[in-house]
Amino acid sequence: MGENIVIAGGTGNVAREVIEAILARDMHNVIVFTRKSRHSAGVDAILSFIVVYRDPGNVAQKNLIDAAIEAGVMRFAPSEWGFKSYDGLPSMHGKEEARRYLEDINEDKKVLEYTLFQPGLFLDYFAHPYAPTRYLTTFCTQLDFEHRGSIQIDDGSHPVVLTLVSDVAAIVSLAIEYKGEWPVVGGIKGSRTSDAELLKLGEELRGPFKADTVSEDDIMNGVLYSSWVPKIDHPSIPLG
Repeated sequence: MGENIVIAGGTGNVAREVIEAILARDMHNVIVFTRKSRHSAGVDAILSFIVVYRDPGNVAQKNLIDAAIEAGVMRFAPSEWGFKSYDGLPSMHGKEEARRYLEDINEDKKVLEYTLFQPGLFLDYFAHPYAPTRYLTTFCTQLDFEHRGSIQIDDGSHPVVLTLVSDVAAIVSLAIEYKGEWPVVGGIKGSRTSDAELLKLGEELRGPFKADTVSEDDIMNGVLYSSWVPKIDHPSIPLG
């Protein structure tokens, strides 16, 4: 069989979507790391799905990177699977810390090839409360198709990239087989739109929405003036 691919944090919902896509190609061995299994010898690539807010100081992910280098692992993908920037989201700053750690390690010479898989927001979330895939956990977003509610910042022109989790999983499974060098930024874009365009689409499909507009300045100051708030219940997103 092909390469040995390790999945760290492999019981998570996005990880399981990726694992299924890799296994469907029937070309590689997939090994799921638990907290106790950290032996990296004979491994070709490691994909990390460690939940960063549960890893204070990024200790687990840094140890994983160090172990990958020591074992001669060729490729590494840190726990990204989201946005390029996490300004205003302190709980996600561990992702940016891992990026800096990888940059510093490779500063003098490349010792570990890596890429940052950044697909933006999973389009599947807008299907909430329905489950469009087998494993992905959905949650209510700022555009609630079920109850026809919307919260947009200022004029709603802020861009957002949306990608199906199945497309992300398929791309990752193909990236493993790619013989060239991985780019540092593995940007994935299903579609690029805005909150205003999404609201327009929602009203075309579902009828009028209760649309609230909030100020970016208020948001950055930790204030939300809105008649409703989406209930976010997701294992990878901290509450409070």
